[in-house]
Amino acid sequence: MPTSHWVSSSYDVGNSGDTILPPLDVDIPPGATAKRMVIRGTAFTWQFRTDFWDQIYPLTLALSITSLGGAYFGRLFYRARYALRDNVTSWRDPITIQDTYLWYGGSGDRELGLNHPCSYGRADGVGFTIRAQTNVVNAGPFPAFPDMRSIMQFSVLYIAP
Repeated sequence: MPTSHWVSSSYDVGNSGDTILPPLDVDIPPGATAKRMVIRGTAFTWQFRTDFWDQIYPLTLALSITSLGGAYFGRLFYRARYALRDNVTSWRDPITIQDTYLWYGGSGDRELGLNHPCSYGRADGVGFTIRAQTNVVNAGPFPAFPDMRSIMQFSVLYIAP
């Protein structure tokens, strides 16, 4: 009688200027078939204060899900870019007559979640690892990057004989 199992990997990191986030690896055992990939529990929040409006550009989250071994080695299962929601508030200092900008934002499961059905693996196949890799991309030419907190969980449902 086949049984189903969830395997998960997650991160909860604070990053300032580091756009590559930790890889999320899950192992699928020999003879099992991956049936669903889920990204949940996501929270990306950030803020950045500057005196220059031209340092503020849209952020996107690039996601790729690939296989690291077995019969699917190197295969790209899923790839997407998600826009991270943001807001900008500005004010003028009456003494210095300088504009100041606060760029902040946050995105969660509604913007970044994934519930992807799949069917990878065979009853006579070898085990393999599925990796979800994420990185944050700043669309502008200026290298400014906000202080950010990133939380994500990657889970895979597999069926084993």
